[in-house]
Amino acid sequence: MNGEDVIIDSTWNMIYDLAVDESEVLIYGNLEINGKLSFQNETDLHLKANNIFVRYGSLEIGNETNPFNGSAKITLTGESDN
Repeated sequence: MNGEDVIIDSTWNMIYDLAVDESEVLIYGNLEINGKLSFQNETDLHLKANNIFVRYGSLEIGNETNPFNGSAKITLTGESDN
């Protein structure tokens, strides 16, 4: 799925759980979040995308009552405006 655009629908509650080694990290094109994207707890995750748009939804990596107990990394690979 390298380079493909992904849209998380407003009715979705998606859990990101692709724990792969660093050399196999998938790179998404544009990731648009209209629903909810949560990182699976107790895992080491790396989300890589050209752009991430949190439109009408949320991106959650733990919260106050359930803190994230893993390693979470987000890398943006898109063009810079600078």
